[in-house]
Amino acid sequence: MKNRGTTIIFTSFLVFIFILTLPAFSAGDMERGAGYYTVLDEQGRELLATSQHLQPGDRFISADNYEYRIIKIKGEEVYTKKLGSVKLIDKKAKSFLDRIRGFFKNKSSEELAIQGVSKRPICIYHTHNDESYIPSDGADSILDKGGIVKVGEVMVNAFEKNGVAAIHSKVSHAPHDGMAYERSRATAAQLLKKIPIALIDVHRDAAPGSNYAKVIEGKSYTQMMMVMGNQNPNYKSNVAFAKKVKASIDKVYPGLTKGILIKSGKYNQDLSTHAFLLEVGSQYNTRESAERTANAFAAATSSMMTGTGAESAQGTNGEEVRANISSGLIWIVIIGLGGSTAFLFLNEDRIRGIKRKLRQIKRTEFVNALKNEPDIEEESENFNHDEKDIK
Repeated sequence: MKNRGTTIIFTSFLVFIFILTLPAFSAGDMERGAGYYTVLDEQGRELLATSQHLQPGDRFISADNYEYRIIKIKGEEVYTKKLGSVKLIDKKAKSFLDRIRGFFKNKSSEELAIQGVSKRPICIYHTHNDESYIPSDGADSILDKGGIVKVGEVMVNAFEKNGVAAIHSKVSHAPHDGMAYERSRATAAQLLKKIPIALIDVHRDAAPGSNYAKVIEGKSYTQMMMVMGNQNPNYKSNVAFAKKVKASIDKVYPGLTKGILIKSGKYNQDLSTHAFLLEVGSQYNTRESAERTANAFAAATSSMMTGTGAESAQGTNGEEVRANISSGLIWIVIIGLGGSTAFLFLNEDRIRGIKRKLRQIKRTEFVNALKNEPDIEEESENFNHDEKDIK
């Protein structure tokens, strides 16, 4: 009887722990144990080969920015339906309030906002630290010291050379199993304390080397693919951010990004609105070509990440600062005009006197307010999604 009670208590404890960890774990985060999927378009042409676990409903944005939805999986072949072209950056016309804000600009505030953003780091870690490149590393897996860690190190150095602070976590999350993302969750949470611009989990895929091989100006690169989990509240913001990253890379290195895979899973992306998983080549590519891609990735995205490029990654921080400043100025003017008008109505007996006072306000107070307020430059691009502050 006593043993039975102990068993019940122990079982209840295990169930409790499982419930606590359930929000962070998803079967979609798992990969195939062996082999890979070949994703085909409606004409039977290969779009992608990957070891990522796929299922109907998952989507893929190709290198040429067309979106496909997976409709059927038969063995190792994955069939898709083309949904149409994708606009990576959604340029919206300025609203009436945006145009009003243009009158109240403050360059020092703009510079302050961008300066604060640029000091924040890019944080890079590896859920699967063992992943390696056979031609260079001699094996596809090296416990805790895989070639992928060296690729991450090259990426961090490249960001720093381009003026972006970067942090590289080499914490091991071995073994390479279905619970690795649960273990790497603690690492991601620690990195978020640095208030990063972006949180990137760097991997390499498992697929034929030819699927990821890319030659640019006579040099060997590996293509890269961003993987986004759609089972978390931040997935729309994260996908929008991934599109922005792809747009920046496409401008400098067209075709270097294989695409964006949007699939079931979390990948710890529920922790941030600027998080993605990055596959850099496969086990059959050389690590040197993957390192060249890591350099290219950092060079192409640095200005966007820091908010100094046209498509800034820092819509949330910079825009919120500027919006608060300009909105405050607008309301100061509105309240001032409203107060002045109310004062006139209470103290003037004649309509002619009121009109005269209003003309005086137009010539002096309002014009002077416009002249005295310095400029806040609005960003030329607005990003079409809601973002949360990274905690």
